This record gives sequence, structure tokens and C-alpha cells, in this order.
Amino acid sequence: GSCDGEESALVQHPLRSTAMSSDIAGLKDRLAKLEAASNSGGFFCGGAYCANHAVCCENHAYGLCGSPGATCCYAPVSGIINLCAPGSECNKHSGHCHAK
Repeated sequence: GSCDGEESALVQHPLRSTAMSSDIAGLKDRLAKLEAASNSGGFFCGGAYCANHAVCCENHAYGLCGSPGATCCYAPVSGIINLCAPGSECNKHSGHCHAK
């Protein structure tokens, strides 16, 4: 169709090719780091990768890693996660952490 020439021109454009090569190299580097981390004994918490002994807080959309002793605090309607530091407590009505 009439778009074939345009697509070919986009693919062959030297700046786009360089940018794409850079993107691919960046993705390969990120993949290598993730693979190395996955062998470190950590674990996935939703889409996040946590260190051993971390606290995992997750909802339907994402996960958060917290330090040992942290607690998960979820907003009642939105499900937004807050990590409460040791010594703080979760207000279950608001989903916010408060110092004791």
C-alpha cells in the first residue's frame, strides 16, 4: 500500500537505526542486571525485585520492597501502598503511617 514506502524510509533512517541500537543495548544491559539479581537469592514482589529478608507489600497493580521490620499500609479505596517504618503504625482508615 501507500504506507510501505514510508515504513521502509523510517526503518532505514540512520538516526532511528542508531537510536534503536542504543535502546537494544540498554535493554540487554538491564536484562543482564536482572538475571544477576535473580541469582542473588532475592525474590519478586509484584513487579519489584526485593532483597532477601525484605518485606513485600503488593496490590493488584504493583509491589514495594521494605526494610525488615517495615509494615504494609494500604489505602482502603485506592489500594495505594505506604510502607510504615518500624515504630510507626498504619491508620487503616486513611492508609497513612503515623508515628506512635
